[in-house]
Amino acid sequence: MNLNNRLSDLFLNDAADYLNRYQNLKESASHTGLRSKLLVDLLFALECSLKSLIFLESNLDSKTTYKEIKSIGHSIDKLRERLSENSRMEFTKLVNIDLSIYKVFNRYMLESELVFREESGVLGRKYYDSIADPAWMESLFQQINLFKEYVSSRGGTVFEIFNIADVDIEVEQMKHLMLKEIISK
Repeated sequence: MNLNNRLSDLFLNDAADYLNRYQNLKESASHTGLRSKLLVDLLFALECSLKSLIFLESNLDSKTTYKEIKSIGHSIDKLRERLSENSRMEFTKLVNIDLSIYKVFNRYMLESELVFREESGVLGRKYYDSIADPAWMESLFQQINLFKEYVSSRGGTVFEIFNIADVDIEVEQMKHLMLKEIISK
């Protein structure tokens, strides 16, 4: 498996973890702080799915791709623009909730505004039509999950069954060091 595929898998696993956390916690999200955290989990799941797909579609080496993704940060729009035209069209088809006002970096602002019910904050009155509405949150979850599945269907993940005695520890250590080097810079 090439390194771009491996990094894609890591991001896709993170996306699945965020979606699983949402599923496990949604029933207990009885106050605004928890609901805003669940929204952030969904946004992180979408971000990780986009980053995974960027690695799959990239013609650049892993290090260059990683630096490019890292420089984009949490911007869903900028990550989406980095996709191929076909993937952007698929994204638009699968994720049709307008996410322009929902930003990962607003996570602390969201919570404080919601606690003090500032109607002029990031969400304003939209709070009642979005994260306070379980149906809206579930719709967003379903859309992001569909996009994650699309990314998964494009992936190069191949599971191999092998004997533990066949594992070359030195090769595995080299792979680990390569990943560490890419991520640390």
